[in-house]
Amino acid sequence: MTYGELKNYVVEALGEDVISFDQVISGVRAGFADLIARGYREFKYIIVSKVGQNKTFFDELMAIEKEVAEVHPVFNNLGSGMLVTDFPDDCLTILYIKVFFVGSSETAVKLALNHKAIQSKQINNTYRTDFNKLEYEVPPICIYYKKGNKLFIEFDPERITSEINNIEIGYYRTLPFVSEALIRKEQGLTINDDLDLTDIIIPIPEDYTNVLVNFMIWYVAMSNGREQEQLTALKNEYKYSVEDLLARKNREDQYDDTINFIKIEN
Repeated sequence: MTYGELKNYVVEALGEDVISFDQVISGVRAGFADLIARGYREFKYIIVSKVGQNKTFFDELMAIEKEVAEVHPVFNNLGSGMLVTDFPDDCLTILYIKVFFVGSSETAVKLALNHKAIQSKQINNTYRTDFNKLEYEVPPICIYYKKGNKLFIEFDPERITSEINNIEIGYYRTLPFVSEALIRKEQGLTINDDLDLTDIIIPIPEDYTNVLVNFMIWYVAMSNGREQEQLTALKNEYKYSVEDLLARKNREDQYDDTINFIKIEN
């Protein structure tokens, strides 16, 4: 959906042209913030390779398919069972981190940064997590924690001795901050150039566009002092559309294809 399409939807719903593109931008920004507060989520995963590791044929094909080669995320192996990589810029919440070794894989367990086991053991003149201090019946083999904009991943070198192939990070993606200045930068325009938003695509997943439309109609109606009865109806329509979409996503997340047999009494 483009900014121009969103503006047209609002105009059609309210019956008059009561919205400028400046208001569209501020409304989209407010809508993004409200969606996140109400539980917005979009799943994404990335594969993180070792620094200097050659790209696979699949990676090269994907770069050609996208036409623009993205920066490939990498990790540094600091030795003695520690890896470090950048925290994804568009990450809202990490769901899992899986480390692939030669012949096996391990899902890392998240630890709070102040956990007493972190950097409590000296190995080869460096401090690492003491896995024996982790308060689990069976201590995990792999853990992770965040420091600033870095992700630290550690594995127990006494139980894992094989090489690391790559890391998979699955997370919920956040919505970007939207402003006229950023749009101008993305379009290569200066402050003196005319900005036409009509055909510029709004950075939101397709299944959330209807929800954003409902938010914008309520947002603009509220900004233009519509009657309270109408505002309440529009806000409820937006709220219910969010709840319906998130309920469907919940069902997808909890999907189980186990076959259940129901016995019917004769």
